[in-house]
Amino acid sequence: SNSATTTSKQQKSTKKRRPRIPTTPDRRWEVRPIGFVESPYHSKLGMPRQATVSRNDGGAQAGCIHLFEEFWQCCDGLEDFDYIWVIALMHTNSGYKSKIKPSPRVTDGNSTDIPVPVPDSVGLFASRAPHRPNPIALSCLKVTSIDAARGKIHVS
Repeated sequence: SNSATTTSKQQKSTKKRRPRIPTTPDRRWEVRPIGFVESPYHSKLGMPRQATVSRNDGGAQAGCIHLFEEFWQCCDGLEDFDYIWVIALMHTNSGYKSKIKPSPRVTDGNSTDIPVPVPDSVGLFASRAPHRPNPIALSCLKVTSIDAARGKIHVS
């Protein structure tokens, strides 16, 4: 029994692993869209910086993720979840700057708000600027309903 265990472990350790994909500055990754988002925002002007946290416009706004038909079955079981992570391409952005002048933080006027000094400039990654080397966005969205038969995920 002990020798069988040892042989099994040796076989696992000598099993060939697939080589890792090298990560180098010239490496390109490919992703493909699985759908599109329908929201009340038709341009980036007026869009909240962090939609699910912003309270200036009444908070989170309803939207709908429309999956392409080949991905409709991927919704099976999603009704058991309250939130989903969504990665989106910020397709209207172009270019970026390594250093930016940050905007002052917006407060709600509460007397406990402590003013935060705004530096002259910060590195791009120390900001919430949407213009990035890789124009992607990550959002945690509340699932309000799912129409799996039509590939629609309603979110807020």
